[in-house]
Amino acid sequence: MKKKIEKKEDEAMPGYTGATAEEAKKLIDNDLDLIIIDVSPFYDDGHIPGAVNYPVENGSLEAVIPDLDPEAKYLVYCHSDSVSMSGAQKLEDAGFKDIIRLLGNFQAWVDTDYEIKKKISRRGSREAAVILLYQKDLLNKETATLIKNDKLNQKFLDEFALHLINGVDRHLKEIDKFICNIVENWSIDRIAVIDRNILRVAIYEMRYDKDIPLKVSVDEAIEIAKSLGQKDDTPKFINGVLGKFLNQISQGVQNKSRKDH
Repeated sequence: MKKKIEKKEDEAMPGYTGATAEEAKKLIDNDLDLIIIDVSPFYDDGHIPGAVNYPVENGSLEAVIPDLDPEAKYLVYCHSDSVSMSGAQKLEDAGFKDIIRLLGNFQAWVDTDYEIKKKISRRGSREAAVILLYQKDLLNKETATLIKNDKLNQKFLDEFALHLINGVDRHLKEIDKFICNIVENWSIDRIAVIDRNILRVAIYEMRYDKDIPLKVSVDEAIEIAKSLGQKDDTPKFINGVLGKFLNQISQGVQNKSRKDH
């Protein structure tokens, strides 16, 4: 399974071994004790599930080495050969015996379409949900198709973004009715595509997601309107609609239980 790193002329042979992305995946699936170390500074942008992050460049790996088990098995990777080789070498120099470096690094893992984790803010998740729903309106495609395309294009939709997207899908007719009741004499199609999808995500949260404070949903929608809105008055429009919806909830017009089902 493991491949010895090819020895270059006049170069010392490293003690660690190499594994392709396919071989690394088998190791991860079959060895529950395997410790995966991402030694890059780009962990939050995408990483192998289960990996811990000890960047080489800021000294994190060297600092943690005394606390690691030298008898354990380690899979080391990065976004570049030189840094991952440096990380593997530091473990070897510290007396670790079973070190495997991912050949081709993180890009090789991405190219095989294996699962990737990405740390993303709640606002980033909301923006991703709005953008996908915006694309759905424009392209008239199924949600599942757009989610698959995002994955193929290495765009990351985390669990919260998918929760919002699927929630809006389930309750779309009711959400659009809420919106149209507030913007009297306007059909949903008269509202700018990006604006109506910002509203849809926010109203889904406010009406169906009991774990999110109402004011947070409103404030986040206004901030997203500032960054994604195509008109100067988009934030004001979003604030006005959601303010009225918030008043309806406060007055008991909308169900306060806010349970999704």
